[in-house]
Amino acid sequence: MDWDSADYIMAAAILGSAALAVWLLLRIRMKPILRLVLVFAVLTAVLLLWAELAVGIFH
Repeated sequence: MDWDSADYIMAAAILGSAALAVWLLLRIRMKPILRLVLVFAVLTAVLLLWAELAVGIFH
């Protein structure tokens, strides 16, 4: 794998936005099951995006 600076910037943006989304979800007052489902959705979206950008699983 040959990563350049744009790859590292994209990885930082993905992980940073996921961390911010999870942090915000944990601070919002809601039912625990809804919070769990939303955090799981964020993490699933991050993993799918990461896999798509890494190897193109949707092509």
